Amino acid sequence: MRTVAVLALVLTLGAASNAGPAAVVLAGPNEPGDRLAFGGRILDKGKPVAGAKVLAYHTDRTGLYNDPAAHARTPRLRGTATTDRQGRFAFSTIRPAPYPGNEIPAHIHLEITVPGRRVHYVTYWFDDDPIVTPEKAKRDPEVVIVHATRGASGAWSFSNDVALPAAP
Repeated sequence: MRTVAVLALVLTLGAASNAGPAAVVLAGPNEPGDRLAFGGRILDKGKPVAGAKVLAYHTDRTGLYNDPAAHARTPRLRGTATTDRQGRFAFSTIRPAPYPGNEIPAHIHLEITVPGRRVHYVTYWFDDDPIVTPEKAKRDPEVVIVHATRGASGAWSFSNDVALPAAP
């Protein structure tokens, strides 16, 4: 019996070590909008970067960063993840909306900070957004067009690995 218990503990610990990092919550369960989980890995020359800071922020389902009456400059839906040993990060939020009356697609901003490196910026656009065009995407080198899929629960998800540019 003791051997079975030890084997179960080893298998449980092994499974836990392969689990991804806990998702940083940008939008809690009471935030209106379609749920979205996203993440990926930060890579440098193909190798995972542990300890990178990944700041993510985006608009709410109305396309606003904040309620205009709040006079806040810092986006309300934002948070920072720290990559694990495999370079992984994860966020839980809602799908953002485009800015009201604008031609800029719905998007998520990432600011990736690695010690000794310049900050790297990524802007995720969704391939199912009717505002997205190849011409618009070519104008901004930070843009990465992602494909989100909707699961059985109705929540959206995507994963995208970010390759850091070569250090100067």
